[in-house]
Amino acid sequence: MSFKLGDFKKTIRGRGEGRRIYPHQIRDDRHRAALGFALDYYERMVGRRQAEFDQAALLEFFGDPKLARGLVACLGSSYVWLSPALTDLVGSDTAAAFRRAGISRPADLRARLYQLLNRRFGGFIPPAERIAVLRELLAELETPALQPDQLEQALYLDADEQRVLHHRAPPPTPDAWIARYNYHSLETALCYAEHVTLHLHGTVWPMLRSAHNLSRRYRIGYVVGALPDSLFDNRLELHILGRKDALGGWGRTGRRLARVVLRMLAAHPGAAVSGEALVHLDGKPATLQLDQRALAILGAEATTFLATDTWEDTVIDNLQRFWSRAQSRGRTAGWGMRRDPEPLVGADALVVPDFVLQRGALGIALCIVPGRAAAGALAANLKRIGPGIPVIVLAPANAAPLLRGAPATTISYGSEPADAIGMIIAALSRNAPPQPAARSA
Repeated sequence: MSFKLGDFKKTIRGRGEGRRIYPHQIRDDRHRAALGFALDYYERMVGRRQAEFDQAALLEFFGDPKLARGLVACLGSSYVWLSPALTDLVGSDTAAAFRRAGISRPADLRARLYQLLNRRFGGFIPPAERIAVLRELLAELETPALQPDQLEQALYLDADEQRVLHHRAPPPTPDAWIARYNYHSLETALCYAEHVTLHLHGTVWPMLRSAHNLSRRYRIGYVVGALPDSLFDNRLELHILGRKDALGGWGRTGRRLARVVLRMLAAHPGAAVSGEALVHLDGKPATLQLDQRALAILGAEATTFLATDTWEDTVIDNLQRFWSRAQSRGRTAGWGMRRDPEPLVGADALVVPDFVLQRGALGIALCIVPGRAAAGALAANLKRIGPGIPVIVLAPANAAPLLRGAPATTISYGSEPADAIGMIIAALSRNAPPQPAARSA
């Protein structure tokens, strides 16, 4: 979830080839008190309508509109506005009468009102006669227990101001909220990059294979700065290339480019030494330096294990194909699978799930680790993020012990992750949290 450009707070300095871009990063305690007040405000608003939500109060907390809007966007993984169901307002008996009349949502109810207006009143009704028309519609729908004022509210129950705030996940700590903001700020710049260069240190050939597989999966080009001289070389310069669209912009491929960077860093923890990106935001290029601090925010976790495993797109494709087949046969208990969800961001930690498993409003992250290096780095990041966010990890048998103690459900697989679909569904049945009663707007 990159920020909208209007919400992206940044600084650009220099001219020509020396032009530099600095996405805003929160690095001190200046906003900590305001963050605490804002979180308390959101908690007080849980269960209340959006019409009661005071956006101006958040601007007062932070004093900077771009900063405030960016911080609010970062709360999307913890809070969600949901439209109430018709049953919650009118009761089960009236909702059943609505269903018999072919009405399952407010839009259907409005359509019936418009039909009545066109049939009886020429498409227009004076305000003084509105109550009488609503009573006539109630009689037509055979719902005498419902009052006109309740019907009025039901007609527009799906309006934005009627949505109710719910928890999607436990509220973040101020440190985790800051970490989310800092990550998404960097991600926004990467999403408008012409190219990203990573200077990597480690076993070269697995990194080259991962780059090739990621390039194929995300349809993003790459170039190797200098080919290794031998099998024992341990340095690699990798250029990940964006592509300009028909209108001359770089944003259309930017999300895929950013995802390739994240997956490369996650697949080879500790390999990235430095990097830079050439970013286009206002028609002029500017360089974004990816130093150790920025790489850490993007998930370049150090590890004590030799990273000889690769990111394999065929493994991911096989799991998704077999899951879709099981779902079509009704064997996944209603759980669907969506690829490339948003990363899980916590204080000093970032996890890039391969999938999210969804059923209704529920979502559970699914991570696949190729070997011991990725498993060790993932375990460390999950511990920093802490409990509260449901995660399932698929790991080969030799790497699964490294995930003990991590706040996740770990499932070992045999030759490939697709072998573990039955165990995943069993784990979902045991551990899935209850589904919210409200539905998304």
